[in-house]
Amino acid sequence: MKNKNYIKNSERGLSTKRYALNSILGDPSKLEEARKLANYEKSEPAYKRAIVALGGPNQEKRLEKALYEYQSDLSAALIISGFGKDFQTKEKYMVKGKGLDSIVIDNKSTTTEENAINSIYNIEKEFPYVGRITIVSDYAHQPRAEMLFKGYARKSGRDYNIEFSGIKTEDKLHRVIYEIGAFPLSFMPYRIHKKLTQKIRSINYKG
Repeated sequence: MKNKNYIKNSERGLSTKRYALNSILGDPSKLEEARKLANYEKSEPAYKRAIVALGGPNQEKRLEKALYEYQSDLSAALIISGFGKDFQTKEKYMVKGKGLDSIVIDNKSTTTEENAINSIYNIEKEFPYVGRITIVSDYAHQPRAEMLFKGYARKSGRDYNIEFSGIKTEDKLHRVIYEIGAFPLSFMPYRIHKKLTQKIRSINYKG
């Protein structure tokens, strides 16, 4: 429930100010204006949604979509997971109205399972008030990514609302074959899953 001081009242009334805030949310160029209008109190958590961009095939477009959603939502934090050598510094992704505390870069995850484990851990540690997680990847990746994120969210004991924001799957046949091969591995012990997933990846695609 929102703190009653989340948006301060004004001479024109609370409803007028809330309407003004809602009218500019979704416009990345007006994030700074939106944050000033919302006038967050110290007791009010700034980030209630975590957008998680997953590395892998076509990762540039995945990140592009994740950045757009991050820039368009005042309450969203950003986690970039599994991009390895393609990672940039936090400053590259920072937008007006949000600080570096809104971005976590995880360049250690090499599998979707590690994406899930590390992302849930980072959300619990850095963004304890987050209740909504948006996974950004390509559509062929959706079933496995959602299954793993929901599984590790349950293990954390937190009741997250997990959703998926997809981009078009390129080289569909190749990707579908890869996912069919990798999906059963998600039910295996973690060490075996990691080793076999990396083996399948090295055979099916590079990057």
